Amino acid sequence: MAYKTVNLRPATYERLKMYQTRGRSLSEVVEGLMDTVEPEHLFARDLEIARKRLEEMKTKDIGMTLEELDKKLARERARVDSATSRKQSETRARTRPGRAQVRRPRTSPRVEGT
Repeated sequence: MAYKTVNLRPATYERLKMYQTRGRSLSEVVEGLMDTVEPEHLFARDLEIARKRLEEMKTKDIGMTLEELDKKLARERARVDSATSRKQSETRARTRPGRAQVRRPRTSPRVEGT
């Protein structure tokens, strides 16, 4: 059987050992503790906390709603995308069509001075 190493703070390890009764291994103890709470319950609790914080932000005028944030990000993306496409169009307009741009290789000052 393959084992994994889990890093615990010393205080957490001592607490975990208190649950170790009747010769059970620490793996059995952890499995028993995980069986008492479903992961969905933990996720739902975290989601509820996030929703409460968001409501507090809205009522205290501290922040913005998720919808407002999505709209702001979409506007910012559109602005950046249009600026990028404008630059690309300007660059294409400045270069002569059908002719490849040849760049001279850079030389270091040391090479030029010798």
